[in-house]
Amino acid sequence: MKKGKKRIRKRAGGISFFAALITAVFLLFLLWPRIFHEAQKLSHPLKYYETVMKYSKEFEVSPELVFAVIKCESGFNDRAVSKAGAKGLMQITDSTATWIALKLGEKDYDIWNADTNIRFGVWLLSYNLKDFGKNEAIAAYNAGRERVKEWLSDKALSKDGVTLDAIPYPETENYVKKVRKSADNYKKLYFS
Repeated sequence: MKKGKKRIRKRAGGISFFAALITAVFLLFLLWPRIFHEAQKLSHPLKYYETVMKYSKEFEVSPELVFAVIKCESGFNDRAVSKAGAKGLMQITDSTATWIALKLGEKDYDIWNADTNIRFGVWLLSYNLKDFGKNEAIAAYNAGRERVKEWLSDKALSKDGVTLDAIPYPETENYVKKVRKSADNYKKLYFS
């Protein structure tokens, strides 16, 4: 009699474990899209939201592109410094900051100030977008405007002189892909 009860308990334990496992898998299946969505939001933060939205509107640049550039440039670290000496959230070099300040009529500025750094970076994106297509503008943000102009004038890199068919710098090519993918994710998560 005792052996029969033990066998029944073992079966009941096995069945309840199996039922719990199926329930867990079913719940995970149902909740996975939400879990994935929340994980994507964690990896695509909206830090400096008010500032980004303000300058995106002022300079007519999509906020998802601005967030993507900040994410790819500095990972939202306002104290980031690149090997080339680019500073802050949008990684602006001193010479570029001086040039932008001249264009904006600024005499006194602090490139470490998050508001200023974002303002200058969004202005530069806007300036690039007025002269280039989206991929070319992003490439110019990374490699420089003059370099992109050179590439566009090279028939091996651009058949029409407007669109880059190839980017000769792997770092810049990867940067453009990374920013575009991040901008697409920001758009899906927050702006569509």
